[in-house]
Amino acid sequence: MTFVHRGVLVGLGLGWLLAAAPAHADGAAAEGWALPPTAAPGDAYNATVAAAGAALGEARRFSDAFALVSERLAPSVVEVESSFPAEGRESGQSFARGEASGVVVSPDGLVLTADHALEQAARVDVRLRDGRSLPARVVGRDPATDLALLKVDAGHPLTAARFVEGDGGRVGEWVLAVGAPRSGSPVVTMGILSAKTRTGTPSASGGMGSDVLLTDALMALGSSGGALCDLEGRVLGVTTTSPGRGGMTVVVPAHVAKHVAEQLLKAGRVARPW
Repeated sequence: MTFVHRGVLVGLGLGWLLAAAPAHADGAAAEGWALPPTAAPGDAYNATVAAAGAALGEARRFSDAFALVSERLAPSVVEVESSFPAEGRESGQSFARGEASGVVVSPDGLVLTADHALEQAARVDVRLRDGRSLPARVVGRDPATDLALLKVDAGHPLTAARFVEGDGGRVGEWVLAVGAPRSGSPVVTMGILSAKTRTGTPSASGGMGSDVLLTDALMALGSSGGALCDLEGRVLGVTTTSPGRGGMTVVVPAHVAKHVAEQLLKAGRVARPW
């Protein structure tokens, strides 16, 4: 069918519709054919602007909350650098370096980090927010929870992170994962607290299975050992591995992390009945 043929058919169809529509004496279409009333253009525009403004205001409040939490927690999240003898070289001649993060748990320089980042490390250093790199002493390690406790002498009190009490945190709430890889500033990702679950390994308290948190907030490279926090800046747990179950980040909950830190400080290891 040619373009001309299509035009003729469309014209005939419109003509039939107009002829079929009953009209009033003054030529107006019957009531059933009247166009629906519309709001005045100014009213619709004002409503759209008001809705957009409200949405933008909410977005800015969320953005400000995320930025404020990041700034508040930044001094308490440090870079942990491990030095390993390079393969194929004699020990002491050449070293490879590994990056992780750590969370300051006390003003006197105690730092929790991911234990797997310290495996075979010949030397461990902690870089503070002020840029100083300090040698760290390994107080104790706990592979069962993938946590390790370090001690640094900063010469002044450090800003300790604030941990939640109990197993705080609600599944579904907004969370931020904060790490400190070698970038000069914290690296922050956003997500939700996806689940509270248990592993199949013995827990820090001695029972079978250890509490863990899961989040879809992915960790940047070098952020293992960093903090997962809520929008009040409270630490919900210490990030350990990513991706974990279902591609999610695995987090040691605050109550487990605090218990492990206390045990490591006291005895250098976590006492368990097995």
